[in-house]
Amino acid sequence: MNLALVLAAGRGTRVGGAKALMVIDGQPLASLDGVIDRIFDEPDEFRRKIDEADEGPDEVTRFPIKQHYPEVRDLEVYSASVTDREDRDLGRLHAFRDVTKEREAERIKDEFVSLVSHELRTPLTSIKGYVDLLIDGDAGEVTEEQMEFLEIVKSNSDRLVMLVNDLLDVSRIEAGRINLRLQPVDLAGSIDEVATSLRPLMEQKGQSLRLELPEDLPNVMADRDRLVEIVTNLLSNAHKYTLEGGSVTVRARAVIDEVQVEVSDTGVGMTPDERDKLFTKFFRAQNPATQNVSGTGLGLNIVKSLVEKQGGRIWVTSEPTKGSTFTFTIPTVGTPALERTAAPAAPARAPVTKVGARILVVDDDPDHVGLFRHFLERGGYQVLVAHDARTALQTAQRERPDLITLDVNLPDDDGFTLLEWLKADPATAPIPVIMLSVVEDTGRGLLMGAVDYLHKSKIDEQVLLSHVGSIVRSPEPQVVLVADDEEDIRSLIAGHLRRAGHQVLEAADGEQALQAARAGQPPNLVLLDIRMPRLDGLGVLRALRDDEATRNLPVVMMTASRGMSASDRSAIDQLGASVLLHKPSSAEELAELIGHGLTKGPV
Repeated sequence: MNLALVLAAGRGTRVGGAKALMVIDGQPLASLDGVIDRIFDEPDEFRRKIDEADEGPDEVTRFPIKQHYPEVRDLEVYSASVTDREDRDLGRLHAFRDVTKEREAERIKDEFVSLVSHELRTPLTSIKGYVDLLIDGDAGEVTEEQMEFLEIVKSNSDRLVMLVNDLLDVSRIEAGRINLRLQPVDLAGSIDEVATSLRPLMEQKGQSLRLELPEDLPNVMADRDRLVEIVTNLLSNAHKYTLEGGSVTVRARAVIDEVQVEVSDTGVGMTPDERDKLFTKFFRAQNPATQNVSGTGLGLNIVKSLVEKQGGRIWVTSEPTKGSTFTFTIPTVGTPALERTAAPAAPARAPVTKVGARILVVDDDPDHVGLFRHFLERGGYQVLVAHDARTALQTAQRERPDLITLDVNLPDDDGFTLLEWLKADPATAPIPVIMLSVVEDTGRGLLMGAVDYLHKSKIDEQVLLSHVGSIVRSPEPQVVLVADDEEDIRSLIAGHLRRAGHQVLEAADGEQALQAARAGQPPNLVLLDIRMPRLDGLGVLRALRDDEATRNLPVVMMTASRGMSASDRSAIDQLGASVLLHKPSSAEELAELIGHGLTKGPV
């Protein structure tokens, strides 16, 4: 009998407490050792799998094996017990199925996914980045009609990125290649972060968003980025499928060893048939009230997979016209958030981002290089550039930068090869490296010594500076001047800075700000509101630049308005200040943006 097709094995029986030999076609398995060694790539692994199958007499098992003789083939082995009509044990059948073509199809699909990842996501990242710069007025003032066109481009590029991301996520989930970095996560903080980002969209639609999160909500064991993706998807759906004037509520509570999160809305709801199909791929409810809602029909399928892969469950309750409630669970870990955030006896001082640090950007795409250079230089960093692996290695050895951002795809050798070279050279081994890629391969880069990983399609100025600033640190505390006539905002900023160990000076108007900056030792950083009484922020900035003692002070301009005139922006740029367009509405966002301001070096 051809061993690559079917093997019939008699089950071993115990005689006097010892198990009898397994036989194949009437022959002991050991008698076929020469055949097995010649046919299979891993003969010992094959024998072990056969033995394991024999240990579970009532179980149907399957396992893959590679054949290399008389030809190379991928096989899948199915193993099941065999009985006669009287249910007497006849042994065990091992059937070998040739899956070579299926494996080849999977390989081709993976190559296609990789091609799509690079060829679509790379240009989309550039399109999004540069459109955002145009909307922000970095290239000069735009007319109302031009702004309308740019918003259309931005909206459609965002939709394309979402479509590509969803397709790739589904592909990786089906292939079992979703990489999860499970760690203790502050669930309440993650929910608040997502709510802050989506609240403006809901307010535009006249919707209210309420969070009911207990202060003692425990940590969960999860991948933070994937958890944010889950909450974002559920909140975004609630927003899309709730009509104007409706409400969305997020509740969370600890239940034994997990946290249960509910996202409820007063939206259009669903029929029982729609609920049954909701988590299947490409399904979208056909409600006339929401026929213009965009989407791929993949989001909830991805959410369900991500929840389950992190040890949770998800379900939905809904009725037509009465809204929906999505509920998911995530396992808990560690101590409650309230205990974690309790003030210590001596306040811990967070390290401050190093001023004027040098960043080596390694990327073969000139559009991405230009975008990253713009972001990093606005953050106060000095930027070095290399477009291939060998030039990057030489630059790193010669310049010894403070940090390297390394694209995986390079024209000569890939980023992993360059990372290996860098870590093998004692002169460059200590330099921290952030890997950048359009596909997820966090495990390999981190295993080889990278300190962080960034997904190219998700990089914007805030994300890039946040990751860079968290690595390039200075051990010294800073003196920060906070000038704002709104006492609540000023107190919020000052409180965060003091808790981080910084010394804070406060000013309620422009005149006070100028006096504080000129009195004694100048501060390390100035946070300056544009609109203030007595002397506005631009006036203070001009006065600081006219004074030799304060000419090189890093300054971050703040405003609560969503737009800024081209003349104001031009003046701010010429005077060498960073621009914080929106006063942050959450503590997390505020702390992050403060960190960005501390990166601004002398101009």
